[in-house]
Amino acid sequence: MVCPCCGGQMASDGLSCSCGARVIGPPLIEPDYFVPQVGRSVSALVLAIISVFAFIWKFLLVFTLLAIYLAFDSRKKILSDPKHFGAYRTATSALILSITILLAVSTYVAIGIPKYLRTQEEKQRAATRAKMYHLASALLEYKIQHGAYPVSLEELKSVSKENLELIDFWENKLKYAATAELAVDSQVGNQPLPFFNQYQLVSPGADGKLGTSDDLVMRDGTILQSAKTDILEESSEE
Repeated sequence: MVCPCCGGQMASDGLSCSCGARVIGPPLIEPDYFVPQVGRSVSALVLAIISVFAFIWKFLLVFTLLAIYLAFDSRKKILSDPKHFGAYRTATSALILSITILLAVSTYVAIGIPKYLRTQEEKQRAATRAKMYHLASALLEYKIQHGAYPVSLEELKSVSKENLELIDFWENKLKYAATAELAVDSQVGNQPLPFFNQYQLVSPGADGKLGTSDDLVMRDGTILQSAKTDILEESSEE
């Protein structure tokens, strides 16, 4: 018998306890009917319903996890002590709903991750294209003033009044090469001057390597959808 004063076990005679308490009457009998506790089951169901909005606000997944815990714990208590705990169906419904929401949101997020990564990659490539078009404008202005494209991007930057960035979004140096397709009459001594009337500007892309599928290639101010670069890593003008 448990002592009502200290909570310890009473003496074997059932009339006294080591704390000094003594029985003054027969113990009360348990009532014929208990009102079962349903708070955990109901709380689990409410949290599960709220967590439906986790498709919109992902932080509500915390409610989903809490609903799963409460529903599981409630079912466990009901199975072990059905006399004092109730609402087994409510707890089961909350558990099923919570697990369903968790799986559905997880699947939704897993499917959306590749799309998100593609969107981020396109944003990065768009930022690089913007830098390349800005350089193309500066190159064209240089050609108008000097009659030909510069030998290197450093030469362009040295005479430009703008703060030109010679790197792409991933901080790789843009590769540049000017070519002379037309012969000219101008000479310095016996050596003809090269007339650079074409150029190629290349971003190595996210991998930082030339000649791969993620390269961005611009030729004479136009970015090509699919093109191989003629610029080699060893001989390119950075």
